[in-house]
Amino acid sequence: MKARSAWAWAAVAGFVAASAVLAEAQEVPAGEDAAAMAGKESALTFSERSPLSSRAELSKRLSEKITEEDYDLGKETFFVYVPKEAGANGKMGLVYLFNFKDTEGLPEQCYPVFDEAHAIFVTTKEVSQPIWVRCGMAMDLVHNLKKRLKVDEKRVYAIDGALNTSPGERCELGYPEVFTGALWVYYRPYRQVGTKGRTYRDFIPKPPAQQLEMAKQRPTALAVMTERDEYRDLAYNTFQQDGFKRLKRMTITGEQFHYPEYTTDWLKEVITFWDSTPPAVVATPPPAVPVLAPAAATSPVPPKAVNAPAPAAPPEPPQAARGGAADASAAEAQRMVNLAKSYISAQRYELARTRLNTVVQKYPGTAAAKEAKDLLDQIKGR
Repeated sequence: MKARSAWAWAAVAGFVAASAVLAEAQEVPAGEDAAAMAGKESALTFSERSPLSSRAELSKRLSEKITEEDYDLGKETFFVYVPKEAGANGKMGLVYLFNFKDTEGLPEQCYPVFDEAHAIFVTTKEVSQPIWVRCGMAMDLVHNLKKRLKVDEKRVYAIDGALNTSPGERCELGYPEVFTGALWVYYRPYRQVGTKGRTYRDFIPKPPAQQLEMAKQRPTALAVMTERDEYRDLAYNTFQQDGFKRLKRMTITGEQFHYPEYTTDWLKEVITFWDSTPPAVVATPPPAVPVLAPAAATSPVPPKAVNAPAPAAPPEPPQAARGGAADASAAEAQRMVNLAKSYISAQRYELARTRLNTVVQKYPGTAAAKEAKDLLDQIKGR
């Protein structure tokens, strides 16, 4: 499938139609091997749970109290693409996508990338489950594929697909012995960060110490879709200060990341980074940025992921706890304008207008307000 526009519904419809050739989801027979699945996309279900997906284990790894009833794995569908050939060692890597939307299949234009990388590509049909369920399903999928295919345990990676709830980031931090590398699109720190006069609260629960120490050794790509901002810079510095050894900063635009119309350039880049040999000497981190102690209150239980026809707009970072009035206002106004730009790129004009009108009314006289007026004129009538 070739995408003519990153946000074209016609392209999405065409992809869904092409996916209709897939057989209905079925459980993989125990005797199924790589040759039978090579170069194909399959819709699969499984019944056997992983020992790592029990509610007690998930609660401990995600630092989250779980009160809901357990999930039924057999009711969940996974889309799995197996590369044409295994690698030189006779094994295949695995890339698990924590997607931001429901889907009816995988992006065909990415198959050659996974063939070249000798890696399996997986995502789920639905994404509305609670975070702990999504993480448990990932453990179940890896567990079952390892029993049926020759999966390289050193090349099991996760992509967190631009969701405000950060399921992939939380799962990779909680299960670093399973996921040996990750890409987090819109990453968040697990503790409060700040600079002089401006602070941001912790956004996700801090993982257990043992898992966190292991996660620090994993190659982790940190990506944003728009220009970097203070909050992402502070978050990045936090990971550096805490001893993450292999970090890579990336910018992946909404058009590059729109599912299923992925471009493959960034995908090749991040797989190459994951597979690269660790540097012999770890670079000295930049001067420390003051980091505040974690807030006393526990983080709220994240809401369920919401389906969307396009990548989630840039999550609004937590509001500053304190700061200089003039600078803070200008920064907040510009942040809202940048957010509106991302909505415009996604053709979500009503959401963009709401943000731009707020800037004009609340922050008159700022450079951002002038830019907001210009943007409002540009999208007038859309």
